[in-house]
Amino acid sequence: MVELMVSLALISVLMLIVVQITNQTSATWRYTATKAEQFREARTAFDTMTRRISQATLNTYWDYDDPVAPKQYIRQSELRFISGPMQNGPATNQLDSKKTQVRPGHGIFFQAPFGYNVPGPSGAEPPNYMGLETLLNTWGYYLEVGDDSRFRPNHITKDIVPLRVRSRLMEFMQPSSQMNIYKWTSGTPGAKPNLNCDKSSNADYLGWFRGAFVTPPAGANQGNLLSHVLAENVIALSILPKLSPEDAKEAKIAENRRETILAPNYSYHSAVAGPALNETTPLLKGVLNTKHQLPPVVQVTMIAIDELSAQRANLRLPTDDPFGVQNANFLTNASKQSEDLLYNSLDSTPSASSIEKRLIDRKLNYRIFSTNVHLRGAKWSKAQTN
Repeated sequence: MVELMVSLALISVLMLIVVQITNQTSATWRYTATKAEQFREARTAFDTMTRRISQATLNTYWDYDDPVAPKQYIRQSELRFISGPMQNGPATNQLDSKKTQVRPGHGIFFQAPFGYNVPGPSGAEPPNYMGLETLLNTWGYYLEVGDDSRFRPNHITKDIVPLRVRSRLMEFMQPSSQMNIYKWTSGTPGAKPNLNCDKSSNADYLGWFRGAFVTPPAGANQGNLLSHVLAENVIALSILPKLSPEDAKEAKIAENRRETILAPNYSYHSAVAGPALNETTPLLKGVLNTKHQLPPVVQVTMIAIDELSAQRANLRLPTDDPFGVQNANFLTNASKQSEDLLYNSLDSTPSASSIEKRLIDRKLNYRIFSTNVHLRGAKWSKAQTN
């Protein structure tokens, strides 16, 4: 009897240990699975965005600088690639200067052969575009802060379900049948497009992507007709065009400037010469000339929070800014990217005003996604200096 009782006691202890281990393993698995599920949408959106950006194209060619009085051959393209601050910084750098909605951080817009089209009135794809899977589209990404009134069915009113103010990653998708880039770029030799332009003066060379920011008609609840929500609770988006390490090293650019010299204020416009205009040496004029060229590398950084953290942030209005992303100087100086985004990165001292510090102080759950996207269509040339 004594031996039996000792055996039962030992078995009970072993069973208790096994149950505790099983419970701990189960709790750990549930916690990990929950964490993965919370950021699955953001991770999928980030992968989609970076994959699309890598397919940007300009289809450049060499032609006369002026068809009427030609002097030399220069790079030409009717396509465009543009990125930079949406509403922050100087007005001449803002991609969305009219500010019909709150759009913090950066945006990026380009053409790529995605072959995307929409059904016609009959519900079928337009016959003239069937089977053409590599037609060009204008594409883009940007953030928008606002309620969800435009993204819910008509029968779900705010009296039934309160409006949710969130920061959303938007994807701009212009079908091939509606692509109007050539309206803005063809037949304008010698034009000098800039960001601070006005359509009324027939100089709005950015109309090809600003259709993404058109306010939807009254009663519309599908959001912008050409833009849709790719992911919710994305609070920061940074786009930094860069030279390849090989080109930067060959040009003997100082190491502390190699990451930012191509777009020191994040702005990149493939229709202008860019930083080359400020250089005096022919070598750097060629190395930094962005005219009709895709950047070799684009660094994409995105910060997302989970839904529970978004609820705790308690956004009531689009202008509520607990993360500091609507500050006029936020993400306008590429040399201070780490200070704007990260609390304690390897290459900077802790920044008390960074987004990460604000998230840590509020004990919010977040993820930072970052990668260098190599553009397949980028064939960086140093031959042209003007």
